[in-house]
Amino acid sequence: MDRARPRTVKKPVATERALLDEINRSIGTLTERVDGLRGDVAESRAESKENRAQVHRRLEEAEGRIDVANSMVLERLAKLERTSDETAAKVAKIEPTIATLTRLQQRGIGAIAVVGLAATMVGGAIAIKWDAFADWLTGLFS
Repeated sequence: MDRARPRTVKKPVATERALLDEINRSIGTLTERVDGLRGDVAESRAESKENRAQVHRRLEEAEGRIDVANSMVLERLAKLERTSDETAAKVAKIEPTIATLTRLQQRGIGAIAVVGLAATMVGGAIAIKWDAFADWLTGLFS
């Protein structure tokens, strides 16, 4: 079996010219699109660069605010430590006085208890001997 070679048929020149024109138009369109894409990419890069610059500025501003806040916190902490030390010194001075007052308070409570016990005993004695006491009083004024 012989395979026959396909016959190449030459197209007329006008058709080739039209085909070349179509290819050139397609290449021109593609070139325009590539140029447009290049412009879009360049624009996107510029926007990205600007956005990054804004982010860096914001970060630097935030860092500045954080530094200020940290210094304020450190100042407050130092002030609290000084106040704590001063308070501890004052309490150390006051503690002996408080101990003395506590002892006096306990002694006062003991004295009140003794006076109350004595008053109770006197009241009880008067209640027991009331009749004799009443007779004695009437004897004084009669």
